[in-house]
Amino acid sequence: MATHDFDTLTVEIDEALCIGSGNCVNMAPGVFQLNEENVVEFVDDPQATDDEEVIEACNLCPVDALIVHNADGEQLVP
Repeated sequence: MATHDFDTLTVEIDEALCIGSGNCVNMAPGVFQLNEENVVEFVDDPQATDDEEVIEACNLCPVDALIVHNADGEQLVP
């Protein structure tokens, strides 16, 4: 699982669940991209405009391959 820490959020990608829908990429292209296998990954230097952008992008995942925790460790998505 790939993990990235933002200021107040931690996002995990479960690559095994990803079906390559691209919803997250469309919502947050500064954070996510699809690799050559059509599986989501973080861009080289992920930059989110705000927490809501990341949360919404992760909520759009149809298979819950994106997991978000806040700074207190509470799971926000899925």
